[in-house]
Amino acid sequence: RGIPREDGNPNIHRMFRVTRGRAPYFTEILHANGDPWLQNTVATSVKIGDINGDGLDDILVTNEKDPAMLFIQNKEGYTFTNIDMTGSENWRAVRIADMNGDGIADLVVTKGYRYNRNGPYLVQMFQGTGVEPYFDLNNPIFDLNVPFPAGDVEILD
Repeated sequence: RGIPREDGNPNIHRMFRVTRGRAPYFTEILHANGDPWLQNTVATSVKIGDINGDGLDDILVTNEKDPAMLFIQNKEGYTFTNIDMTGSENWRAVRIADMNGDGIADLVVTKGYRYNRNGPYLVQMFQGTGVEPYFDLNNPIFDLNVPFPAGDVEILD
């Protein structure tokens, strides 16, 4: 259901179909009018969270080889702005959470291509800024080498 929008319109939610195969393959089930939103993405993680603090749900999609895709929901209608995530290649899993208590969403990610047996495999944290580009992907504030490609990450209180 999400947080109510300031314009009084309800949040909309998208539905994806997973096609089995060598890796999860997400294909959007189209809007009623037939328009696609995001098509044919080999995704390892899809997370919803308020990245920019405007009360609207934003969407982050990761995959093993290419940069992640961050979609910031716009206040005017049901549209999203695609944010450049260069530097996020090889992210396998992600969690969106305020890790340092400043009220701004941060990212915790696992990184490493699972078919590269030599790694590196990492768990990284990026501090959120609340303004575009939202994260400095060249400077993680936490960077830990792990001995295997982590398929998921959890945050405990």
